[in-house]
Amino acid sequence: MARRNLSALEALFDILTDAPWWTSLLVGGISYAALRFAFPIIWSNPKTMLGILAGATSQFAWISVIFAFPAMVSMFQSAGKRRMLDRQNGIGSIRSLPWKRFEELVGEAYRRQGFTVFENPDKGTDGGIDLTIKRGSNTYLVQCKHWKTHKVGVKVVREMLGLMAAHGATGAIVVTSGVFTKESIDFATAQHIELIDGDGLVRMISTLQATPAITAVSSALTVSARTCPRCGKDLVLRTARRGANTGGKFWGCQNFPNCRYTEVASG
Repeated sequence: MARRNLSALEALFDILTDAPWWTSLLVGGISYAALRFAFPIIWSNPKTMLGILAGATSQFAWISVIFAFPAMVSMFQSAGKRRMLDRQNGIGSIRSLPWKRFEELVGEAYRRQGFTVFENPDKGTDGGIDLTIKRGSNTYLVQCKHWKTHKVGVKVVREMLGLMAAHGATGAIVVTSGVFTKESIDFATAQHIELIDGDGLVRMISTLQATPAITAVSSALTVSARTCPRCGKDLVLRTARRGANTGGKFWGCQNFPNCRYTEVASG
């Protein structure tokens, strides 16, 4: 029994450390008021068992101070996430982050846009949901794909559509440090699911930094955010020197001539 209570307490502290710091202080204040004042007033008869217990709990109201600990942890973590976002200088620094820090970066980006962000510590119970973000009455489910050499396929987007329906969410967002396949983009457009690739994430972060460390989103960033679906190398923007498309732009594999994959450059 003691072990089960300890696990419940640890789970509560995990929730509070991920929540805004003032949440812990609010819970602590409510706990103190209940133990020190509410219970003794509600069960004020000292001749009953409840009255005796209520009188005893008032002497232990100071225990509520333990909620200051998750508040301090939350403040420390929040400061670290803010610094991490402000230090990003391009797609390279984003891709170098560990997967957990990548999720925290995405969460901080939405937090700066006025969303309340809830991180999901147990991915097993909620499929592919990494973050739940809320603003007003709207709730969005976010999945983060920290893929450097793979395109995010349509299967991931289809799964988010199912999760969105199961949770009754307003919408769903898939964020990647790489790129999406054309099939996944077409499916997401039809289902009103937002996709943010590495290039889009760089642009979003650059507008949210306290002191912009990303001065411009150059074409080089777009190049590094596109990967070859055949061999996983970067695609580079090239100009056709002969043939019907002479002078036109196209994406060619960095691994040429070992890999001859190409894409027509739009725009």
